[in-house]
Amino acid sequence: MGLRIVHIVANNFLWRRDQCAGVEESVLLETGGRGKALSDLCLRPPVWVEGVGFTDYEMAYAVGGRFIAFPEYVCRERIVGAADYVCD
Repeated sequence: MGLRIVHIVANNFLWRRDQCAGVEESVLLETGGRGKALSDLCLRPPVWVEGVGFTDYEMAYAVGGRFIAFPEYVCRERIVGAADYVCD
């Protein structure tokens, strides 16, 4: 199923990973091109971030239309400015 951003408000990213047991949603705050998860999203560090490298953040966001990278998923913005991202 993967991971999907379900809503974006300013620089706040609301994520949901349906296959995580007991974990439905969490908020990722984007700062300086990277973000830190505020709760457990069933992802384990280190995380490779395109243009940044490895980070100990459980999740990270690379700005500027670059890839959002996770240990198991690589996500890319489908439509610029749209609040609809999909991980394959």
